[in-house]
Amino acid sequence: MISGPITINNDNNEFKKYLEFLFKNLEQNAPFIKDIKFINKTKVPIIKIKTTEEYNNMNIDLSMDLHKGKECASFIKEQLEKYKPLREMTLALKTIFYSAKLNDPYEGGLSSYGIIILIIYFLVVKDMRKEEITYDKIGQLFFELLFFYKDDKYFKDIISIKNIDNLSKDFRNNPLRILDPLDNSNNIGKNAREINKIINLFDTSIKKILVYYNKGFFPQNILKEIFNAKYN
Repeated sequence: MISGPITINNDNNEFKKYLEFLFKNLEQNAPFIKDIKFINKTKVPIIKIKTTEEYNNMNIDLSMDLHKGKECASFIKEQLEKYKPLREMTLALKTIFYSAKLNDPYEGGLSSYGIIILIIYFLVVKDMRKEEITYDKIGQLFFELLFFYKDDKYFKDIISIKNIDNLSKDFRNNPLRILDPLDNSNNIGKNAREINKIINLFDTSIKKILVYYNKGFFPQNILKEIFNAKYN
C-alpha cells in the first residue's frame, strides 16, 4: 500500500512539543500501529507509522506545520486538471520508487511531491498541456519519461517548472536540485542522498519493461508484475 502524508496544521511555535506528545500517546494507545518512529532532528519533524496487517500495512507520515500543505494540495489539483496524463503517470512512477524503497526523503529518497514535480517538468518540456491523451498514449508517454530521466543531464541542473531567481543555499551543494514552484527557498530534493540509485532506477525500470516487450507479453497490471509492488 502506498499512501500520502496526513498533515495537521498548527501555528504554534512549539509544535514539536505537541508532535512529541502525540507520538507518545500513539505509541502507547494505538493497537493498529505495528511500528512508529519520531524523527525530530529535521526542519520538519515527522511521525512515521506502519500499521498492522489488519489495517493493510499502511505507511503514514504525520506532521504539524508542514511546509505549505494546503497550497501544495491546491497546486497539485490545478496541475492534474492542466495535464491529463499526470495522475496515471504519478501513480506509476510512485509505484516504481516504492518498489525500490526510494520514496522516503527521510531515508535518502524522494518525496511524492518531488516525484510529481519531475513528471510535470517532463510534461512541460514535451508541451503536453493541450494534447488529448488516450490510455495507450499514456503508456507510451510514461516510457518516454523513463528515457528522459535515464539521461542524468537533467539532474545536473536545477529542475524547475518556473523562472529561477533568488535561490537559497539549499541549491548550491545538493546533488539533486528540484525547485519548489511555491517557494524559491525550498529545494524539494535536498534530502535525496541516494541520487545515484534514483538515476539508476530509471534505467533498470526500462530494462525490466523491455523484457516483457520483447516477449510480446504485457500482463494486465504490468507494474505489479514487473516491480512486485503492492499498490491499491
